[in-house]
Amino acid sequence: MKIKKFVHKHLFKTVALVTWTASALLWNYNIHHIGTLIRHLPINQKKVVCVDVEPGTAVMPQYYSEKSIERVYRISKGSAKMVMDSLKTPEEASIYCTYILNADGSDSLLDNEDLSFSLIHQRKSGSCRSGTIAAAAILKDNGFQPYCLNMDGEQFGHVVFLYRDQDSLFGSVGINQSDIRSPLEKSVNDLVAGISYSSGHRYTNPKIRVIPTVFPNYDK
Repeated sequence: MKIKKFVHKHLFKTVALVTWTASALLWNYNIHHIGTLIRHLPINQKKVVCVDVEPGTAVMPQYYSEKSIERVYRISKGSAKMVMDSLKTPEEASIYCTYILNADGSDSLLDNEDLSFSLIHQRKSGSCRSGTIAAAAILKDNGFQPYCLNMDGEQFGHVVFLYRDQDSLFGSVGINQSDIRSPLEKSVNDLVAGISYSSGHRYTNPKIRVIPTVFPNYDK
């Protein structure tokens, strides 16, 4: 009888401990999972932080200056760090993305976590993801917050780097010339309409996300 009581007592304690531990682990998992979901939720366009953009430094591709093109070509022969430290404006980031990077989709087999500017600069090629990462990495130290704009397409989705100037107007940078939009649009929907018109592809359902939640190693 004593042995039976002893076994029951310690069995009860063991079950209670296991139950408490499982509950604690489940609670921690749920808190972490909810936090992850919140971080990955799209943000409202009104929450996009504005940045001072100097006049003439965020032009469309047809207005690139020869001086800027030559400078980007020269700097792009250096390291990824040199590129990030030296290029400073949306125009220079746009030239890098459209002149230096080859839009061949060669990064399609890589996970978002595997993509970094160092890798992109080494390969000099990729998809719209690579253009977005390159622009964000280049402009990071110049006051531009790392935002990306995801869009649904008729066949494929698309993504570009998004910024908002001191007048609250939206512009974008990407790997295609049609992705380069000067900060002239009052809303993200208007910006997407411009990209759609220039590219000949119809993009819809825009979502703004903070780049590190999508591409955690973008600036590496």
